[in-house]
Amino acid sequence: VLLITGICPQGSIKLNILEGKKLIYKVKPKNNRTSNISLTNEGKKLIIKSMNIIYKEEKKIFEKLNDETLNFKNSLRLILGKKIRIKANNYA
Repeated sequence: VLLITGICPQGSIKLNILEGKKLIYKVKPKNNRTSNISLTNEGKKLIIKSMNIIYKEEKKIFEKLNDETLNFKNSLRLILGKKIRIKANNYA
C-alpha cells in the first residue's frame, strides 16, 4: 500500500489512468487529503512481467560487456557520485 499526500495534478491524472486500466485501486481514508494506493492482481502481474523483461535485458547488456563490466559499473558510480571499486590485475 502506497500513501499519497500532496500529489500534483499530473500525478493524479496518471493515477487515474492506472486505476482505469485496473492496475491500481484507491482506498480513501476518513480525511480527504490522502489516498492509499494498492496494486490489483493485474498490476502485480504487470510488475512481475516488467521486472523479468528488465532482468533479461540487463543480463544481455552485461554479458556483452564481459571483462568491462567492472569498468562500466564504476563509470556509473562516478556519474552517480558514489564510491568506486578498483580491481587490481594479478600479473604474477
